[in-house]
Amino acid sequence: MQGKELRLEFEVVRGTYVSFSEKIKELLEGFLESECVVVHSVSSRAKTLDSLEIKAQKKLDKGSEYVDLKSVTDLAGVRVITHFASDVDRVARIVEREFNVDFQNSIDKRQAQEPDRFGYTSLHYVVSLSSERLKLSEYSKFHGVKVEIQVRSILQHAWAEIEHDIGYKASDEVPNDIKRKFSRLSGLLELADEEFMDIRDKVDAYAESVKNAVGQELEKISIDKTSLDSFAISNELVLDLDEKVAEILNADVVEPNFLPQEFDVFKLFGVGTLDQLETMLQANRAEILRRAHDVRAGSDETHFVLGAGICIFYLFQVLAAKSKSEDMINLYVETMGLMGSAEFTEYLMRF
Repeated sequence: MQGKELRLEFEVVRGTYVSFSEKIKELLEGFLESECVVVHSVSSRAKTLDSLEIKAQKKLDKGSEYVDLKSVTDLAGVRVITHFASDVDRVARIVEREFNVDFQNSIDKRQAQEPDRFGYTSLHYVVSLSSERLKLSEYSKFHGVKVEIQVRSILQHAWAEIEHDIGYKASDEVPNDIKRKFSRLSGLLELADEEFMDIRDKVDAYAESVKNAVGQELEKISIDKTSLDSFAISNELVLDLDEKVAEILNADVVEPNFLPQEFDVFKLFGVGTLDQLETMLQANRAEILRRAHDVRAGSDETHFVLGAGICIFYLFQVLAAKSKSEDMINLYVETMGLMGSAEFTEYLMRF
């Protein structure tokens, strides 16, 4: 078929492809969430009329043509951008499990491309809905409709976007001196992808070691974001105090959300390791719960949402108040960015 013929035919059904790409995006987001796969983004689109006509013309210039509209496999598209290259395979397993994959028209460019083509080594699936899902009324109109799902890491995506912007589509188009730069850069990006994965794995291992640490082992663990987050969701004392605070405030406890300035507060009070923090929590547990009761009494809120480790947040308010030093209290308030809250400062002085 000629480009103009395809264009006219696609113009009639393009709305269906727009809707289909959006449905596939929603399905994928649901699958990723249920599998706890966190990605950078999921986006959808349908091919424009102009781009379809141009694509058909290029194919014709090469001596072939599309048999019909359905032989164009990327009329609808969904792109999944992962944070790490290793997550591409996790997404791939979901796609192959949940959709009917047309493997003949799909391509894994990680295997197909030359070593210096790191930048566009994305995974391209052409898929359709399963027969079971097509039986549902909301999907029945998509019988016979296909979508291209692209999966790539964020660094691979950055390369592809920059390469596209520069304008080189094939290796033969690239001057030799620039080709050398592309090759060198591809190696650096591949190394960066691997290093980011290694950092992620080391952070996960470190967080797990904090969860398992007890007693004297906590002396060796300095306070940083990873150790504090892990401590807040695993330490028995923190869990117990958080539970009691939540009962007082009629609150839900969610993931930790420590503010950057809180780490300056740790330094202000000379708390550098998790064992020191645990000791202070134990010594001040009654005052921490008293602080929670005061929050309850002074608020019109009927329900709170609190980050795990809320007892740690209250601990330093208690420590500031117990210092009975106006200078220390003002320094705490200033460090936390609460300047201008004279009422809160006065409360801490009276506590």
